[in-house]
This record gives sequence, C-alpha cells and structure tokens, in this order.
Amino acid sequence: EHWARYRWAVPWVEGKDVLDAGCGVGYGLRLLASARPRRLIGVDLAPEALERARGVDAELVQADLHKLPFEADSFDLIVCFEVIEHVFGHEQVLDELRRVLRPDGTLLISSPNRDVYAPGNPHHVHEFLPDELRDALAEDFESVTLFGQHVFLASAIARQEELRSGEVSACETALMAPVDPGRETYTLAVAGNGTAGERERLIALADGFELRWWHEQLADANARVAVAERQAEEEQGRLQSRILVLEQG
Repeated sequence: EHWARYRWAVPWVEGKDVLDAGCGVGYGLRLLASARPRRLIGVDLAPEALERARGVDAELVQADLHKLPFEADSFDLIVCFEVIEHVFGHEQVLDELRRVLRPDGTLLISSPNRDVYAPGNPHHVHEFLPDELRDALAEDFESVTLFGQHVFLASAIARQEELRSGEVSACETALMAPVDPGRETYTLAVAGNGTAGERERLIALADGFELRWWHEQLADANARVAVAERQAEEEQGRLQSRILVLEQG
C-alpha cells in the first residue's frame, strides 16, 4: 500500500524540486529518486529513521513539519503520505506545506479513512474521513481532488467515482470490485492552486509471497467447504434413513 502511493506520485516528479514530508526510512525516496527529480529532499523528525535512509540519492533533513527550514515557494511537488494523521495541530502542518509549495505546485497527501481502517493505532492522533481531508485542504488550497485507495487482490488508487462505480476494464475487474461511498481504506488528495491535470488510476499487484499466501488461504477455504458439504450430505443421508424407518414403523 505504501509503495503504491509513491508509485502513483512518480509521474509528477521528473525535473521537479520535490519534498517528501515525513520520509521515514526512505523506501519512498528511493522510488522518487528513480524518477529523475531536479532536487529531492526527505524530511523526518526521527533521526533513527533518517539514519536508515542514508544512501538514498536525496538530501535528508531532520525537521518538524510544523516549522519547515525552507524558504517560501521552494518546491514544485510535495508528497506527504500517511503522516498527517500522526501530528497534533495538523492545520499548522498544512499551512507550512502550503508556504513552501510554489504557487503552481502540487501537494499529494493521504490519510487512513477511520470508518474503514482498523482502529487502535496508538501513533495516530486523527484519521481523516474523506470529506474532512477535503475540507482541511480547502483552507489552504484552491483546488482539491480526492482519490481513494483500497486493497483488493491488488492495491488500487483511483478517483472516488471510479472506485464507487466500478468503471474499470475487464482486466482490472478481476483485481478489484466497486467500493461504496466512503468505504475506501485510504483517502488520497491532489491539492494545489491550479489544475493538476488528469491522473491515471494505479493498480499495484502484491508481491509473490503475498499472492502465494492468498492462494494458500483460498485452498484452505475450499478444503473446509468440501468437508462441510460432505458432512451435510452424510447428515442428509442419515435423516432420510431415519424418515424411512419412521414411515415403515
């Protein structure tokens, strides 16, 4: 799911000044770096996370998102994936992201949808509902477009209306199904002060290990169904025999 979000961001990256706000250990930075940005900076509050990110072709800065150490209008693109739900005072963080984003720049941001995401993460301060994320971004940005990310056999990112209506190809239908309004696991948003342009949906297949695990789960479920059907047939046979005995008696 995390990899899919960064893969979705790749078409925005080439030739741009890019900030990964809350880069963690740098797995997303590696993918962004491969897309040939002009400049790439990863920011995180945790020094141990940045230490693990060493070796990525990016500048690493330890900083608090509430007060970023950059001049206004420094970046063409900011990605902030699965971060905003971790912070107190998210309004100040969004203000800072807007400050360092250029007037024609783009912010890509995500949050778990608390109506769907498994509850109880002690590190989350506030998980946004889709409309809450839109409203929070609208305080700073003129244009906000929501996307949904939902996990089927693959991790799919698409406009909410595409997820809801099932407007996908026959091939994609084999990997995903329509999602009711507001039931996507994660909400992603494209925010800025202009038109970000059309973005294609993305469907990222799980790795080989995960596919094998699902195959094993399916095989196990089929085996349990077969046992239940056999037991039901045996029970039906016993009942029929009992009925015949009663009728003859």
